[in-house]
Amino acid sequence: MSVLESISDDIAAELQAARYWGETQRVLDGTSTDDLIDKAQHLLATANHIERTALRQELIPYLTARGIPPTVSDYLSPTQP
Repeated sequence: MSVLESISDDIAAELQAARYWGETQRVLDGTSTDDLIDKAQHLLATANHIERTALRQELIPYLTARGIPPTVSDYLSPTQP
C-alpha cells in the first residue's frame, strides 16, 4: 500500500467515524437519561471497528455531560481492539 493510499484510507475512516458519531449523538440526545447506559451498551455491542473507535473517543465525555458519573460510564469502555 502506498503512502497516498494509506492517507486516503485514514481520511475515509475519520470521515466515517465523524459521520457515525453525529448520527449516534442525535439518537442519544433523544434517549432518556435512565436508558442511556442500556443504549450505550447496545451501540458498543453492535459497532464495527471504525464505529467502536468513535465511541471510545466520544461516549464517556458525552455520558458525563448528560449527568452519568464517570464511575458508572467507565465500565462501558470497550476493551476489544
